[in-house]
Amino acid sequence: MNGCSRTEDSLEHFSHLISVRRGEYSILEKRLGKERSALKAAEKEMEVTKEAHAILTEVMCEAQQEAVAFIASVSTKLQQQVFGTAYEVAFRSSMERGRPALTPVLLKGGMEVSPGDASGGGVLDIMSLGFRLGLWAISVDKPSNIFLLDEPGKFLDLERVPLFGEALKRMVDHLGLQVIMVTHLQSLAEMADKVWEVQQEDGISFVEEME
Repeated sequence: MNGCSRTEDSLEHFSHLISVRRGEYSILEKRLGKERSALKAAEKEMEVTKEAHAILTEVMCEAQQEAVAFIASVSTKLQQQVFGTAYEVAFRSSMERGRPALTPVLLKGGMEVSPGDASGGGVLDIMSLGFRLGLWAISVDKPSNIFLLDEPGKFLDLERVPLFGEALKRMVDHLGLQVIMVTHLQSLAEMADKVWEVQQEDGISFVEEME
């Protein structure tokens, strides 16, 4: 009887263990199902994220191209009004150290030329001013609409100064800007809405509003 009793006890023990293991297996199986569902959801989310990233990258590239084109157009308008329609400002794209880069270039008759050698000087300053105006115009959080210019057009030939003044006036009126500039060029000062003349005597500056 003792042997049978021990056998029955062993069977009951193993039966209990099997029941416990089946319960644990059931729990693990349910957990595995949840993990698989979570994995599928994560994979789907990753695919959506990849698609969103691709769309965002495409939109950013398009926005960058539009921004670059706008800045180039502003600078081109200034150049053409001062130096003639043969001039155009553009950007050349390239890769530098594994990163995309944009280099501004000046075209004359469709051929790239050096700004420093073009039309007796002044081209580079107008290119730079065009970039500043264009960047301001497309800025989301725009700073003040007041531009301070120190001796603009100082490298221009005298006969081109009035052309530059008219071009600048039209551009700032179009963009809704106000320009405060310092200049020694009389023909440029005469185009301003208000003019103050500054003279210095014995280290003291005297300011007089001109009519």
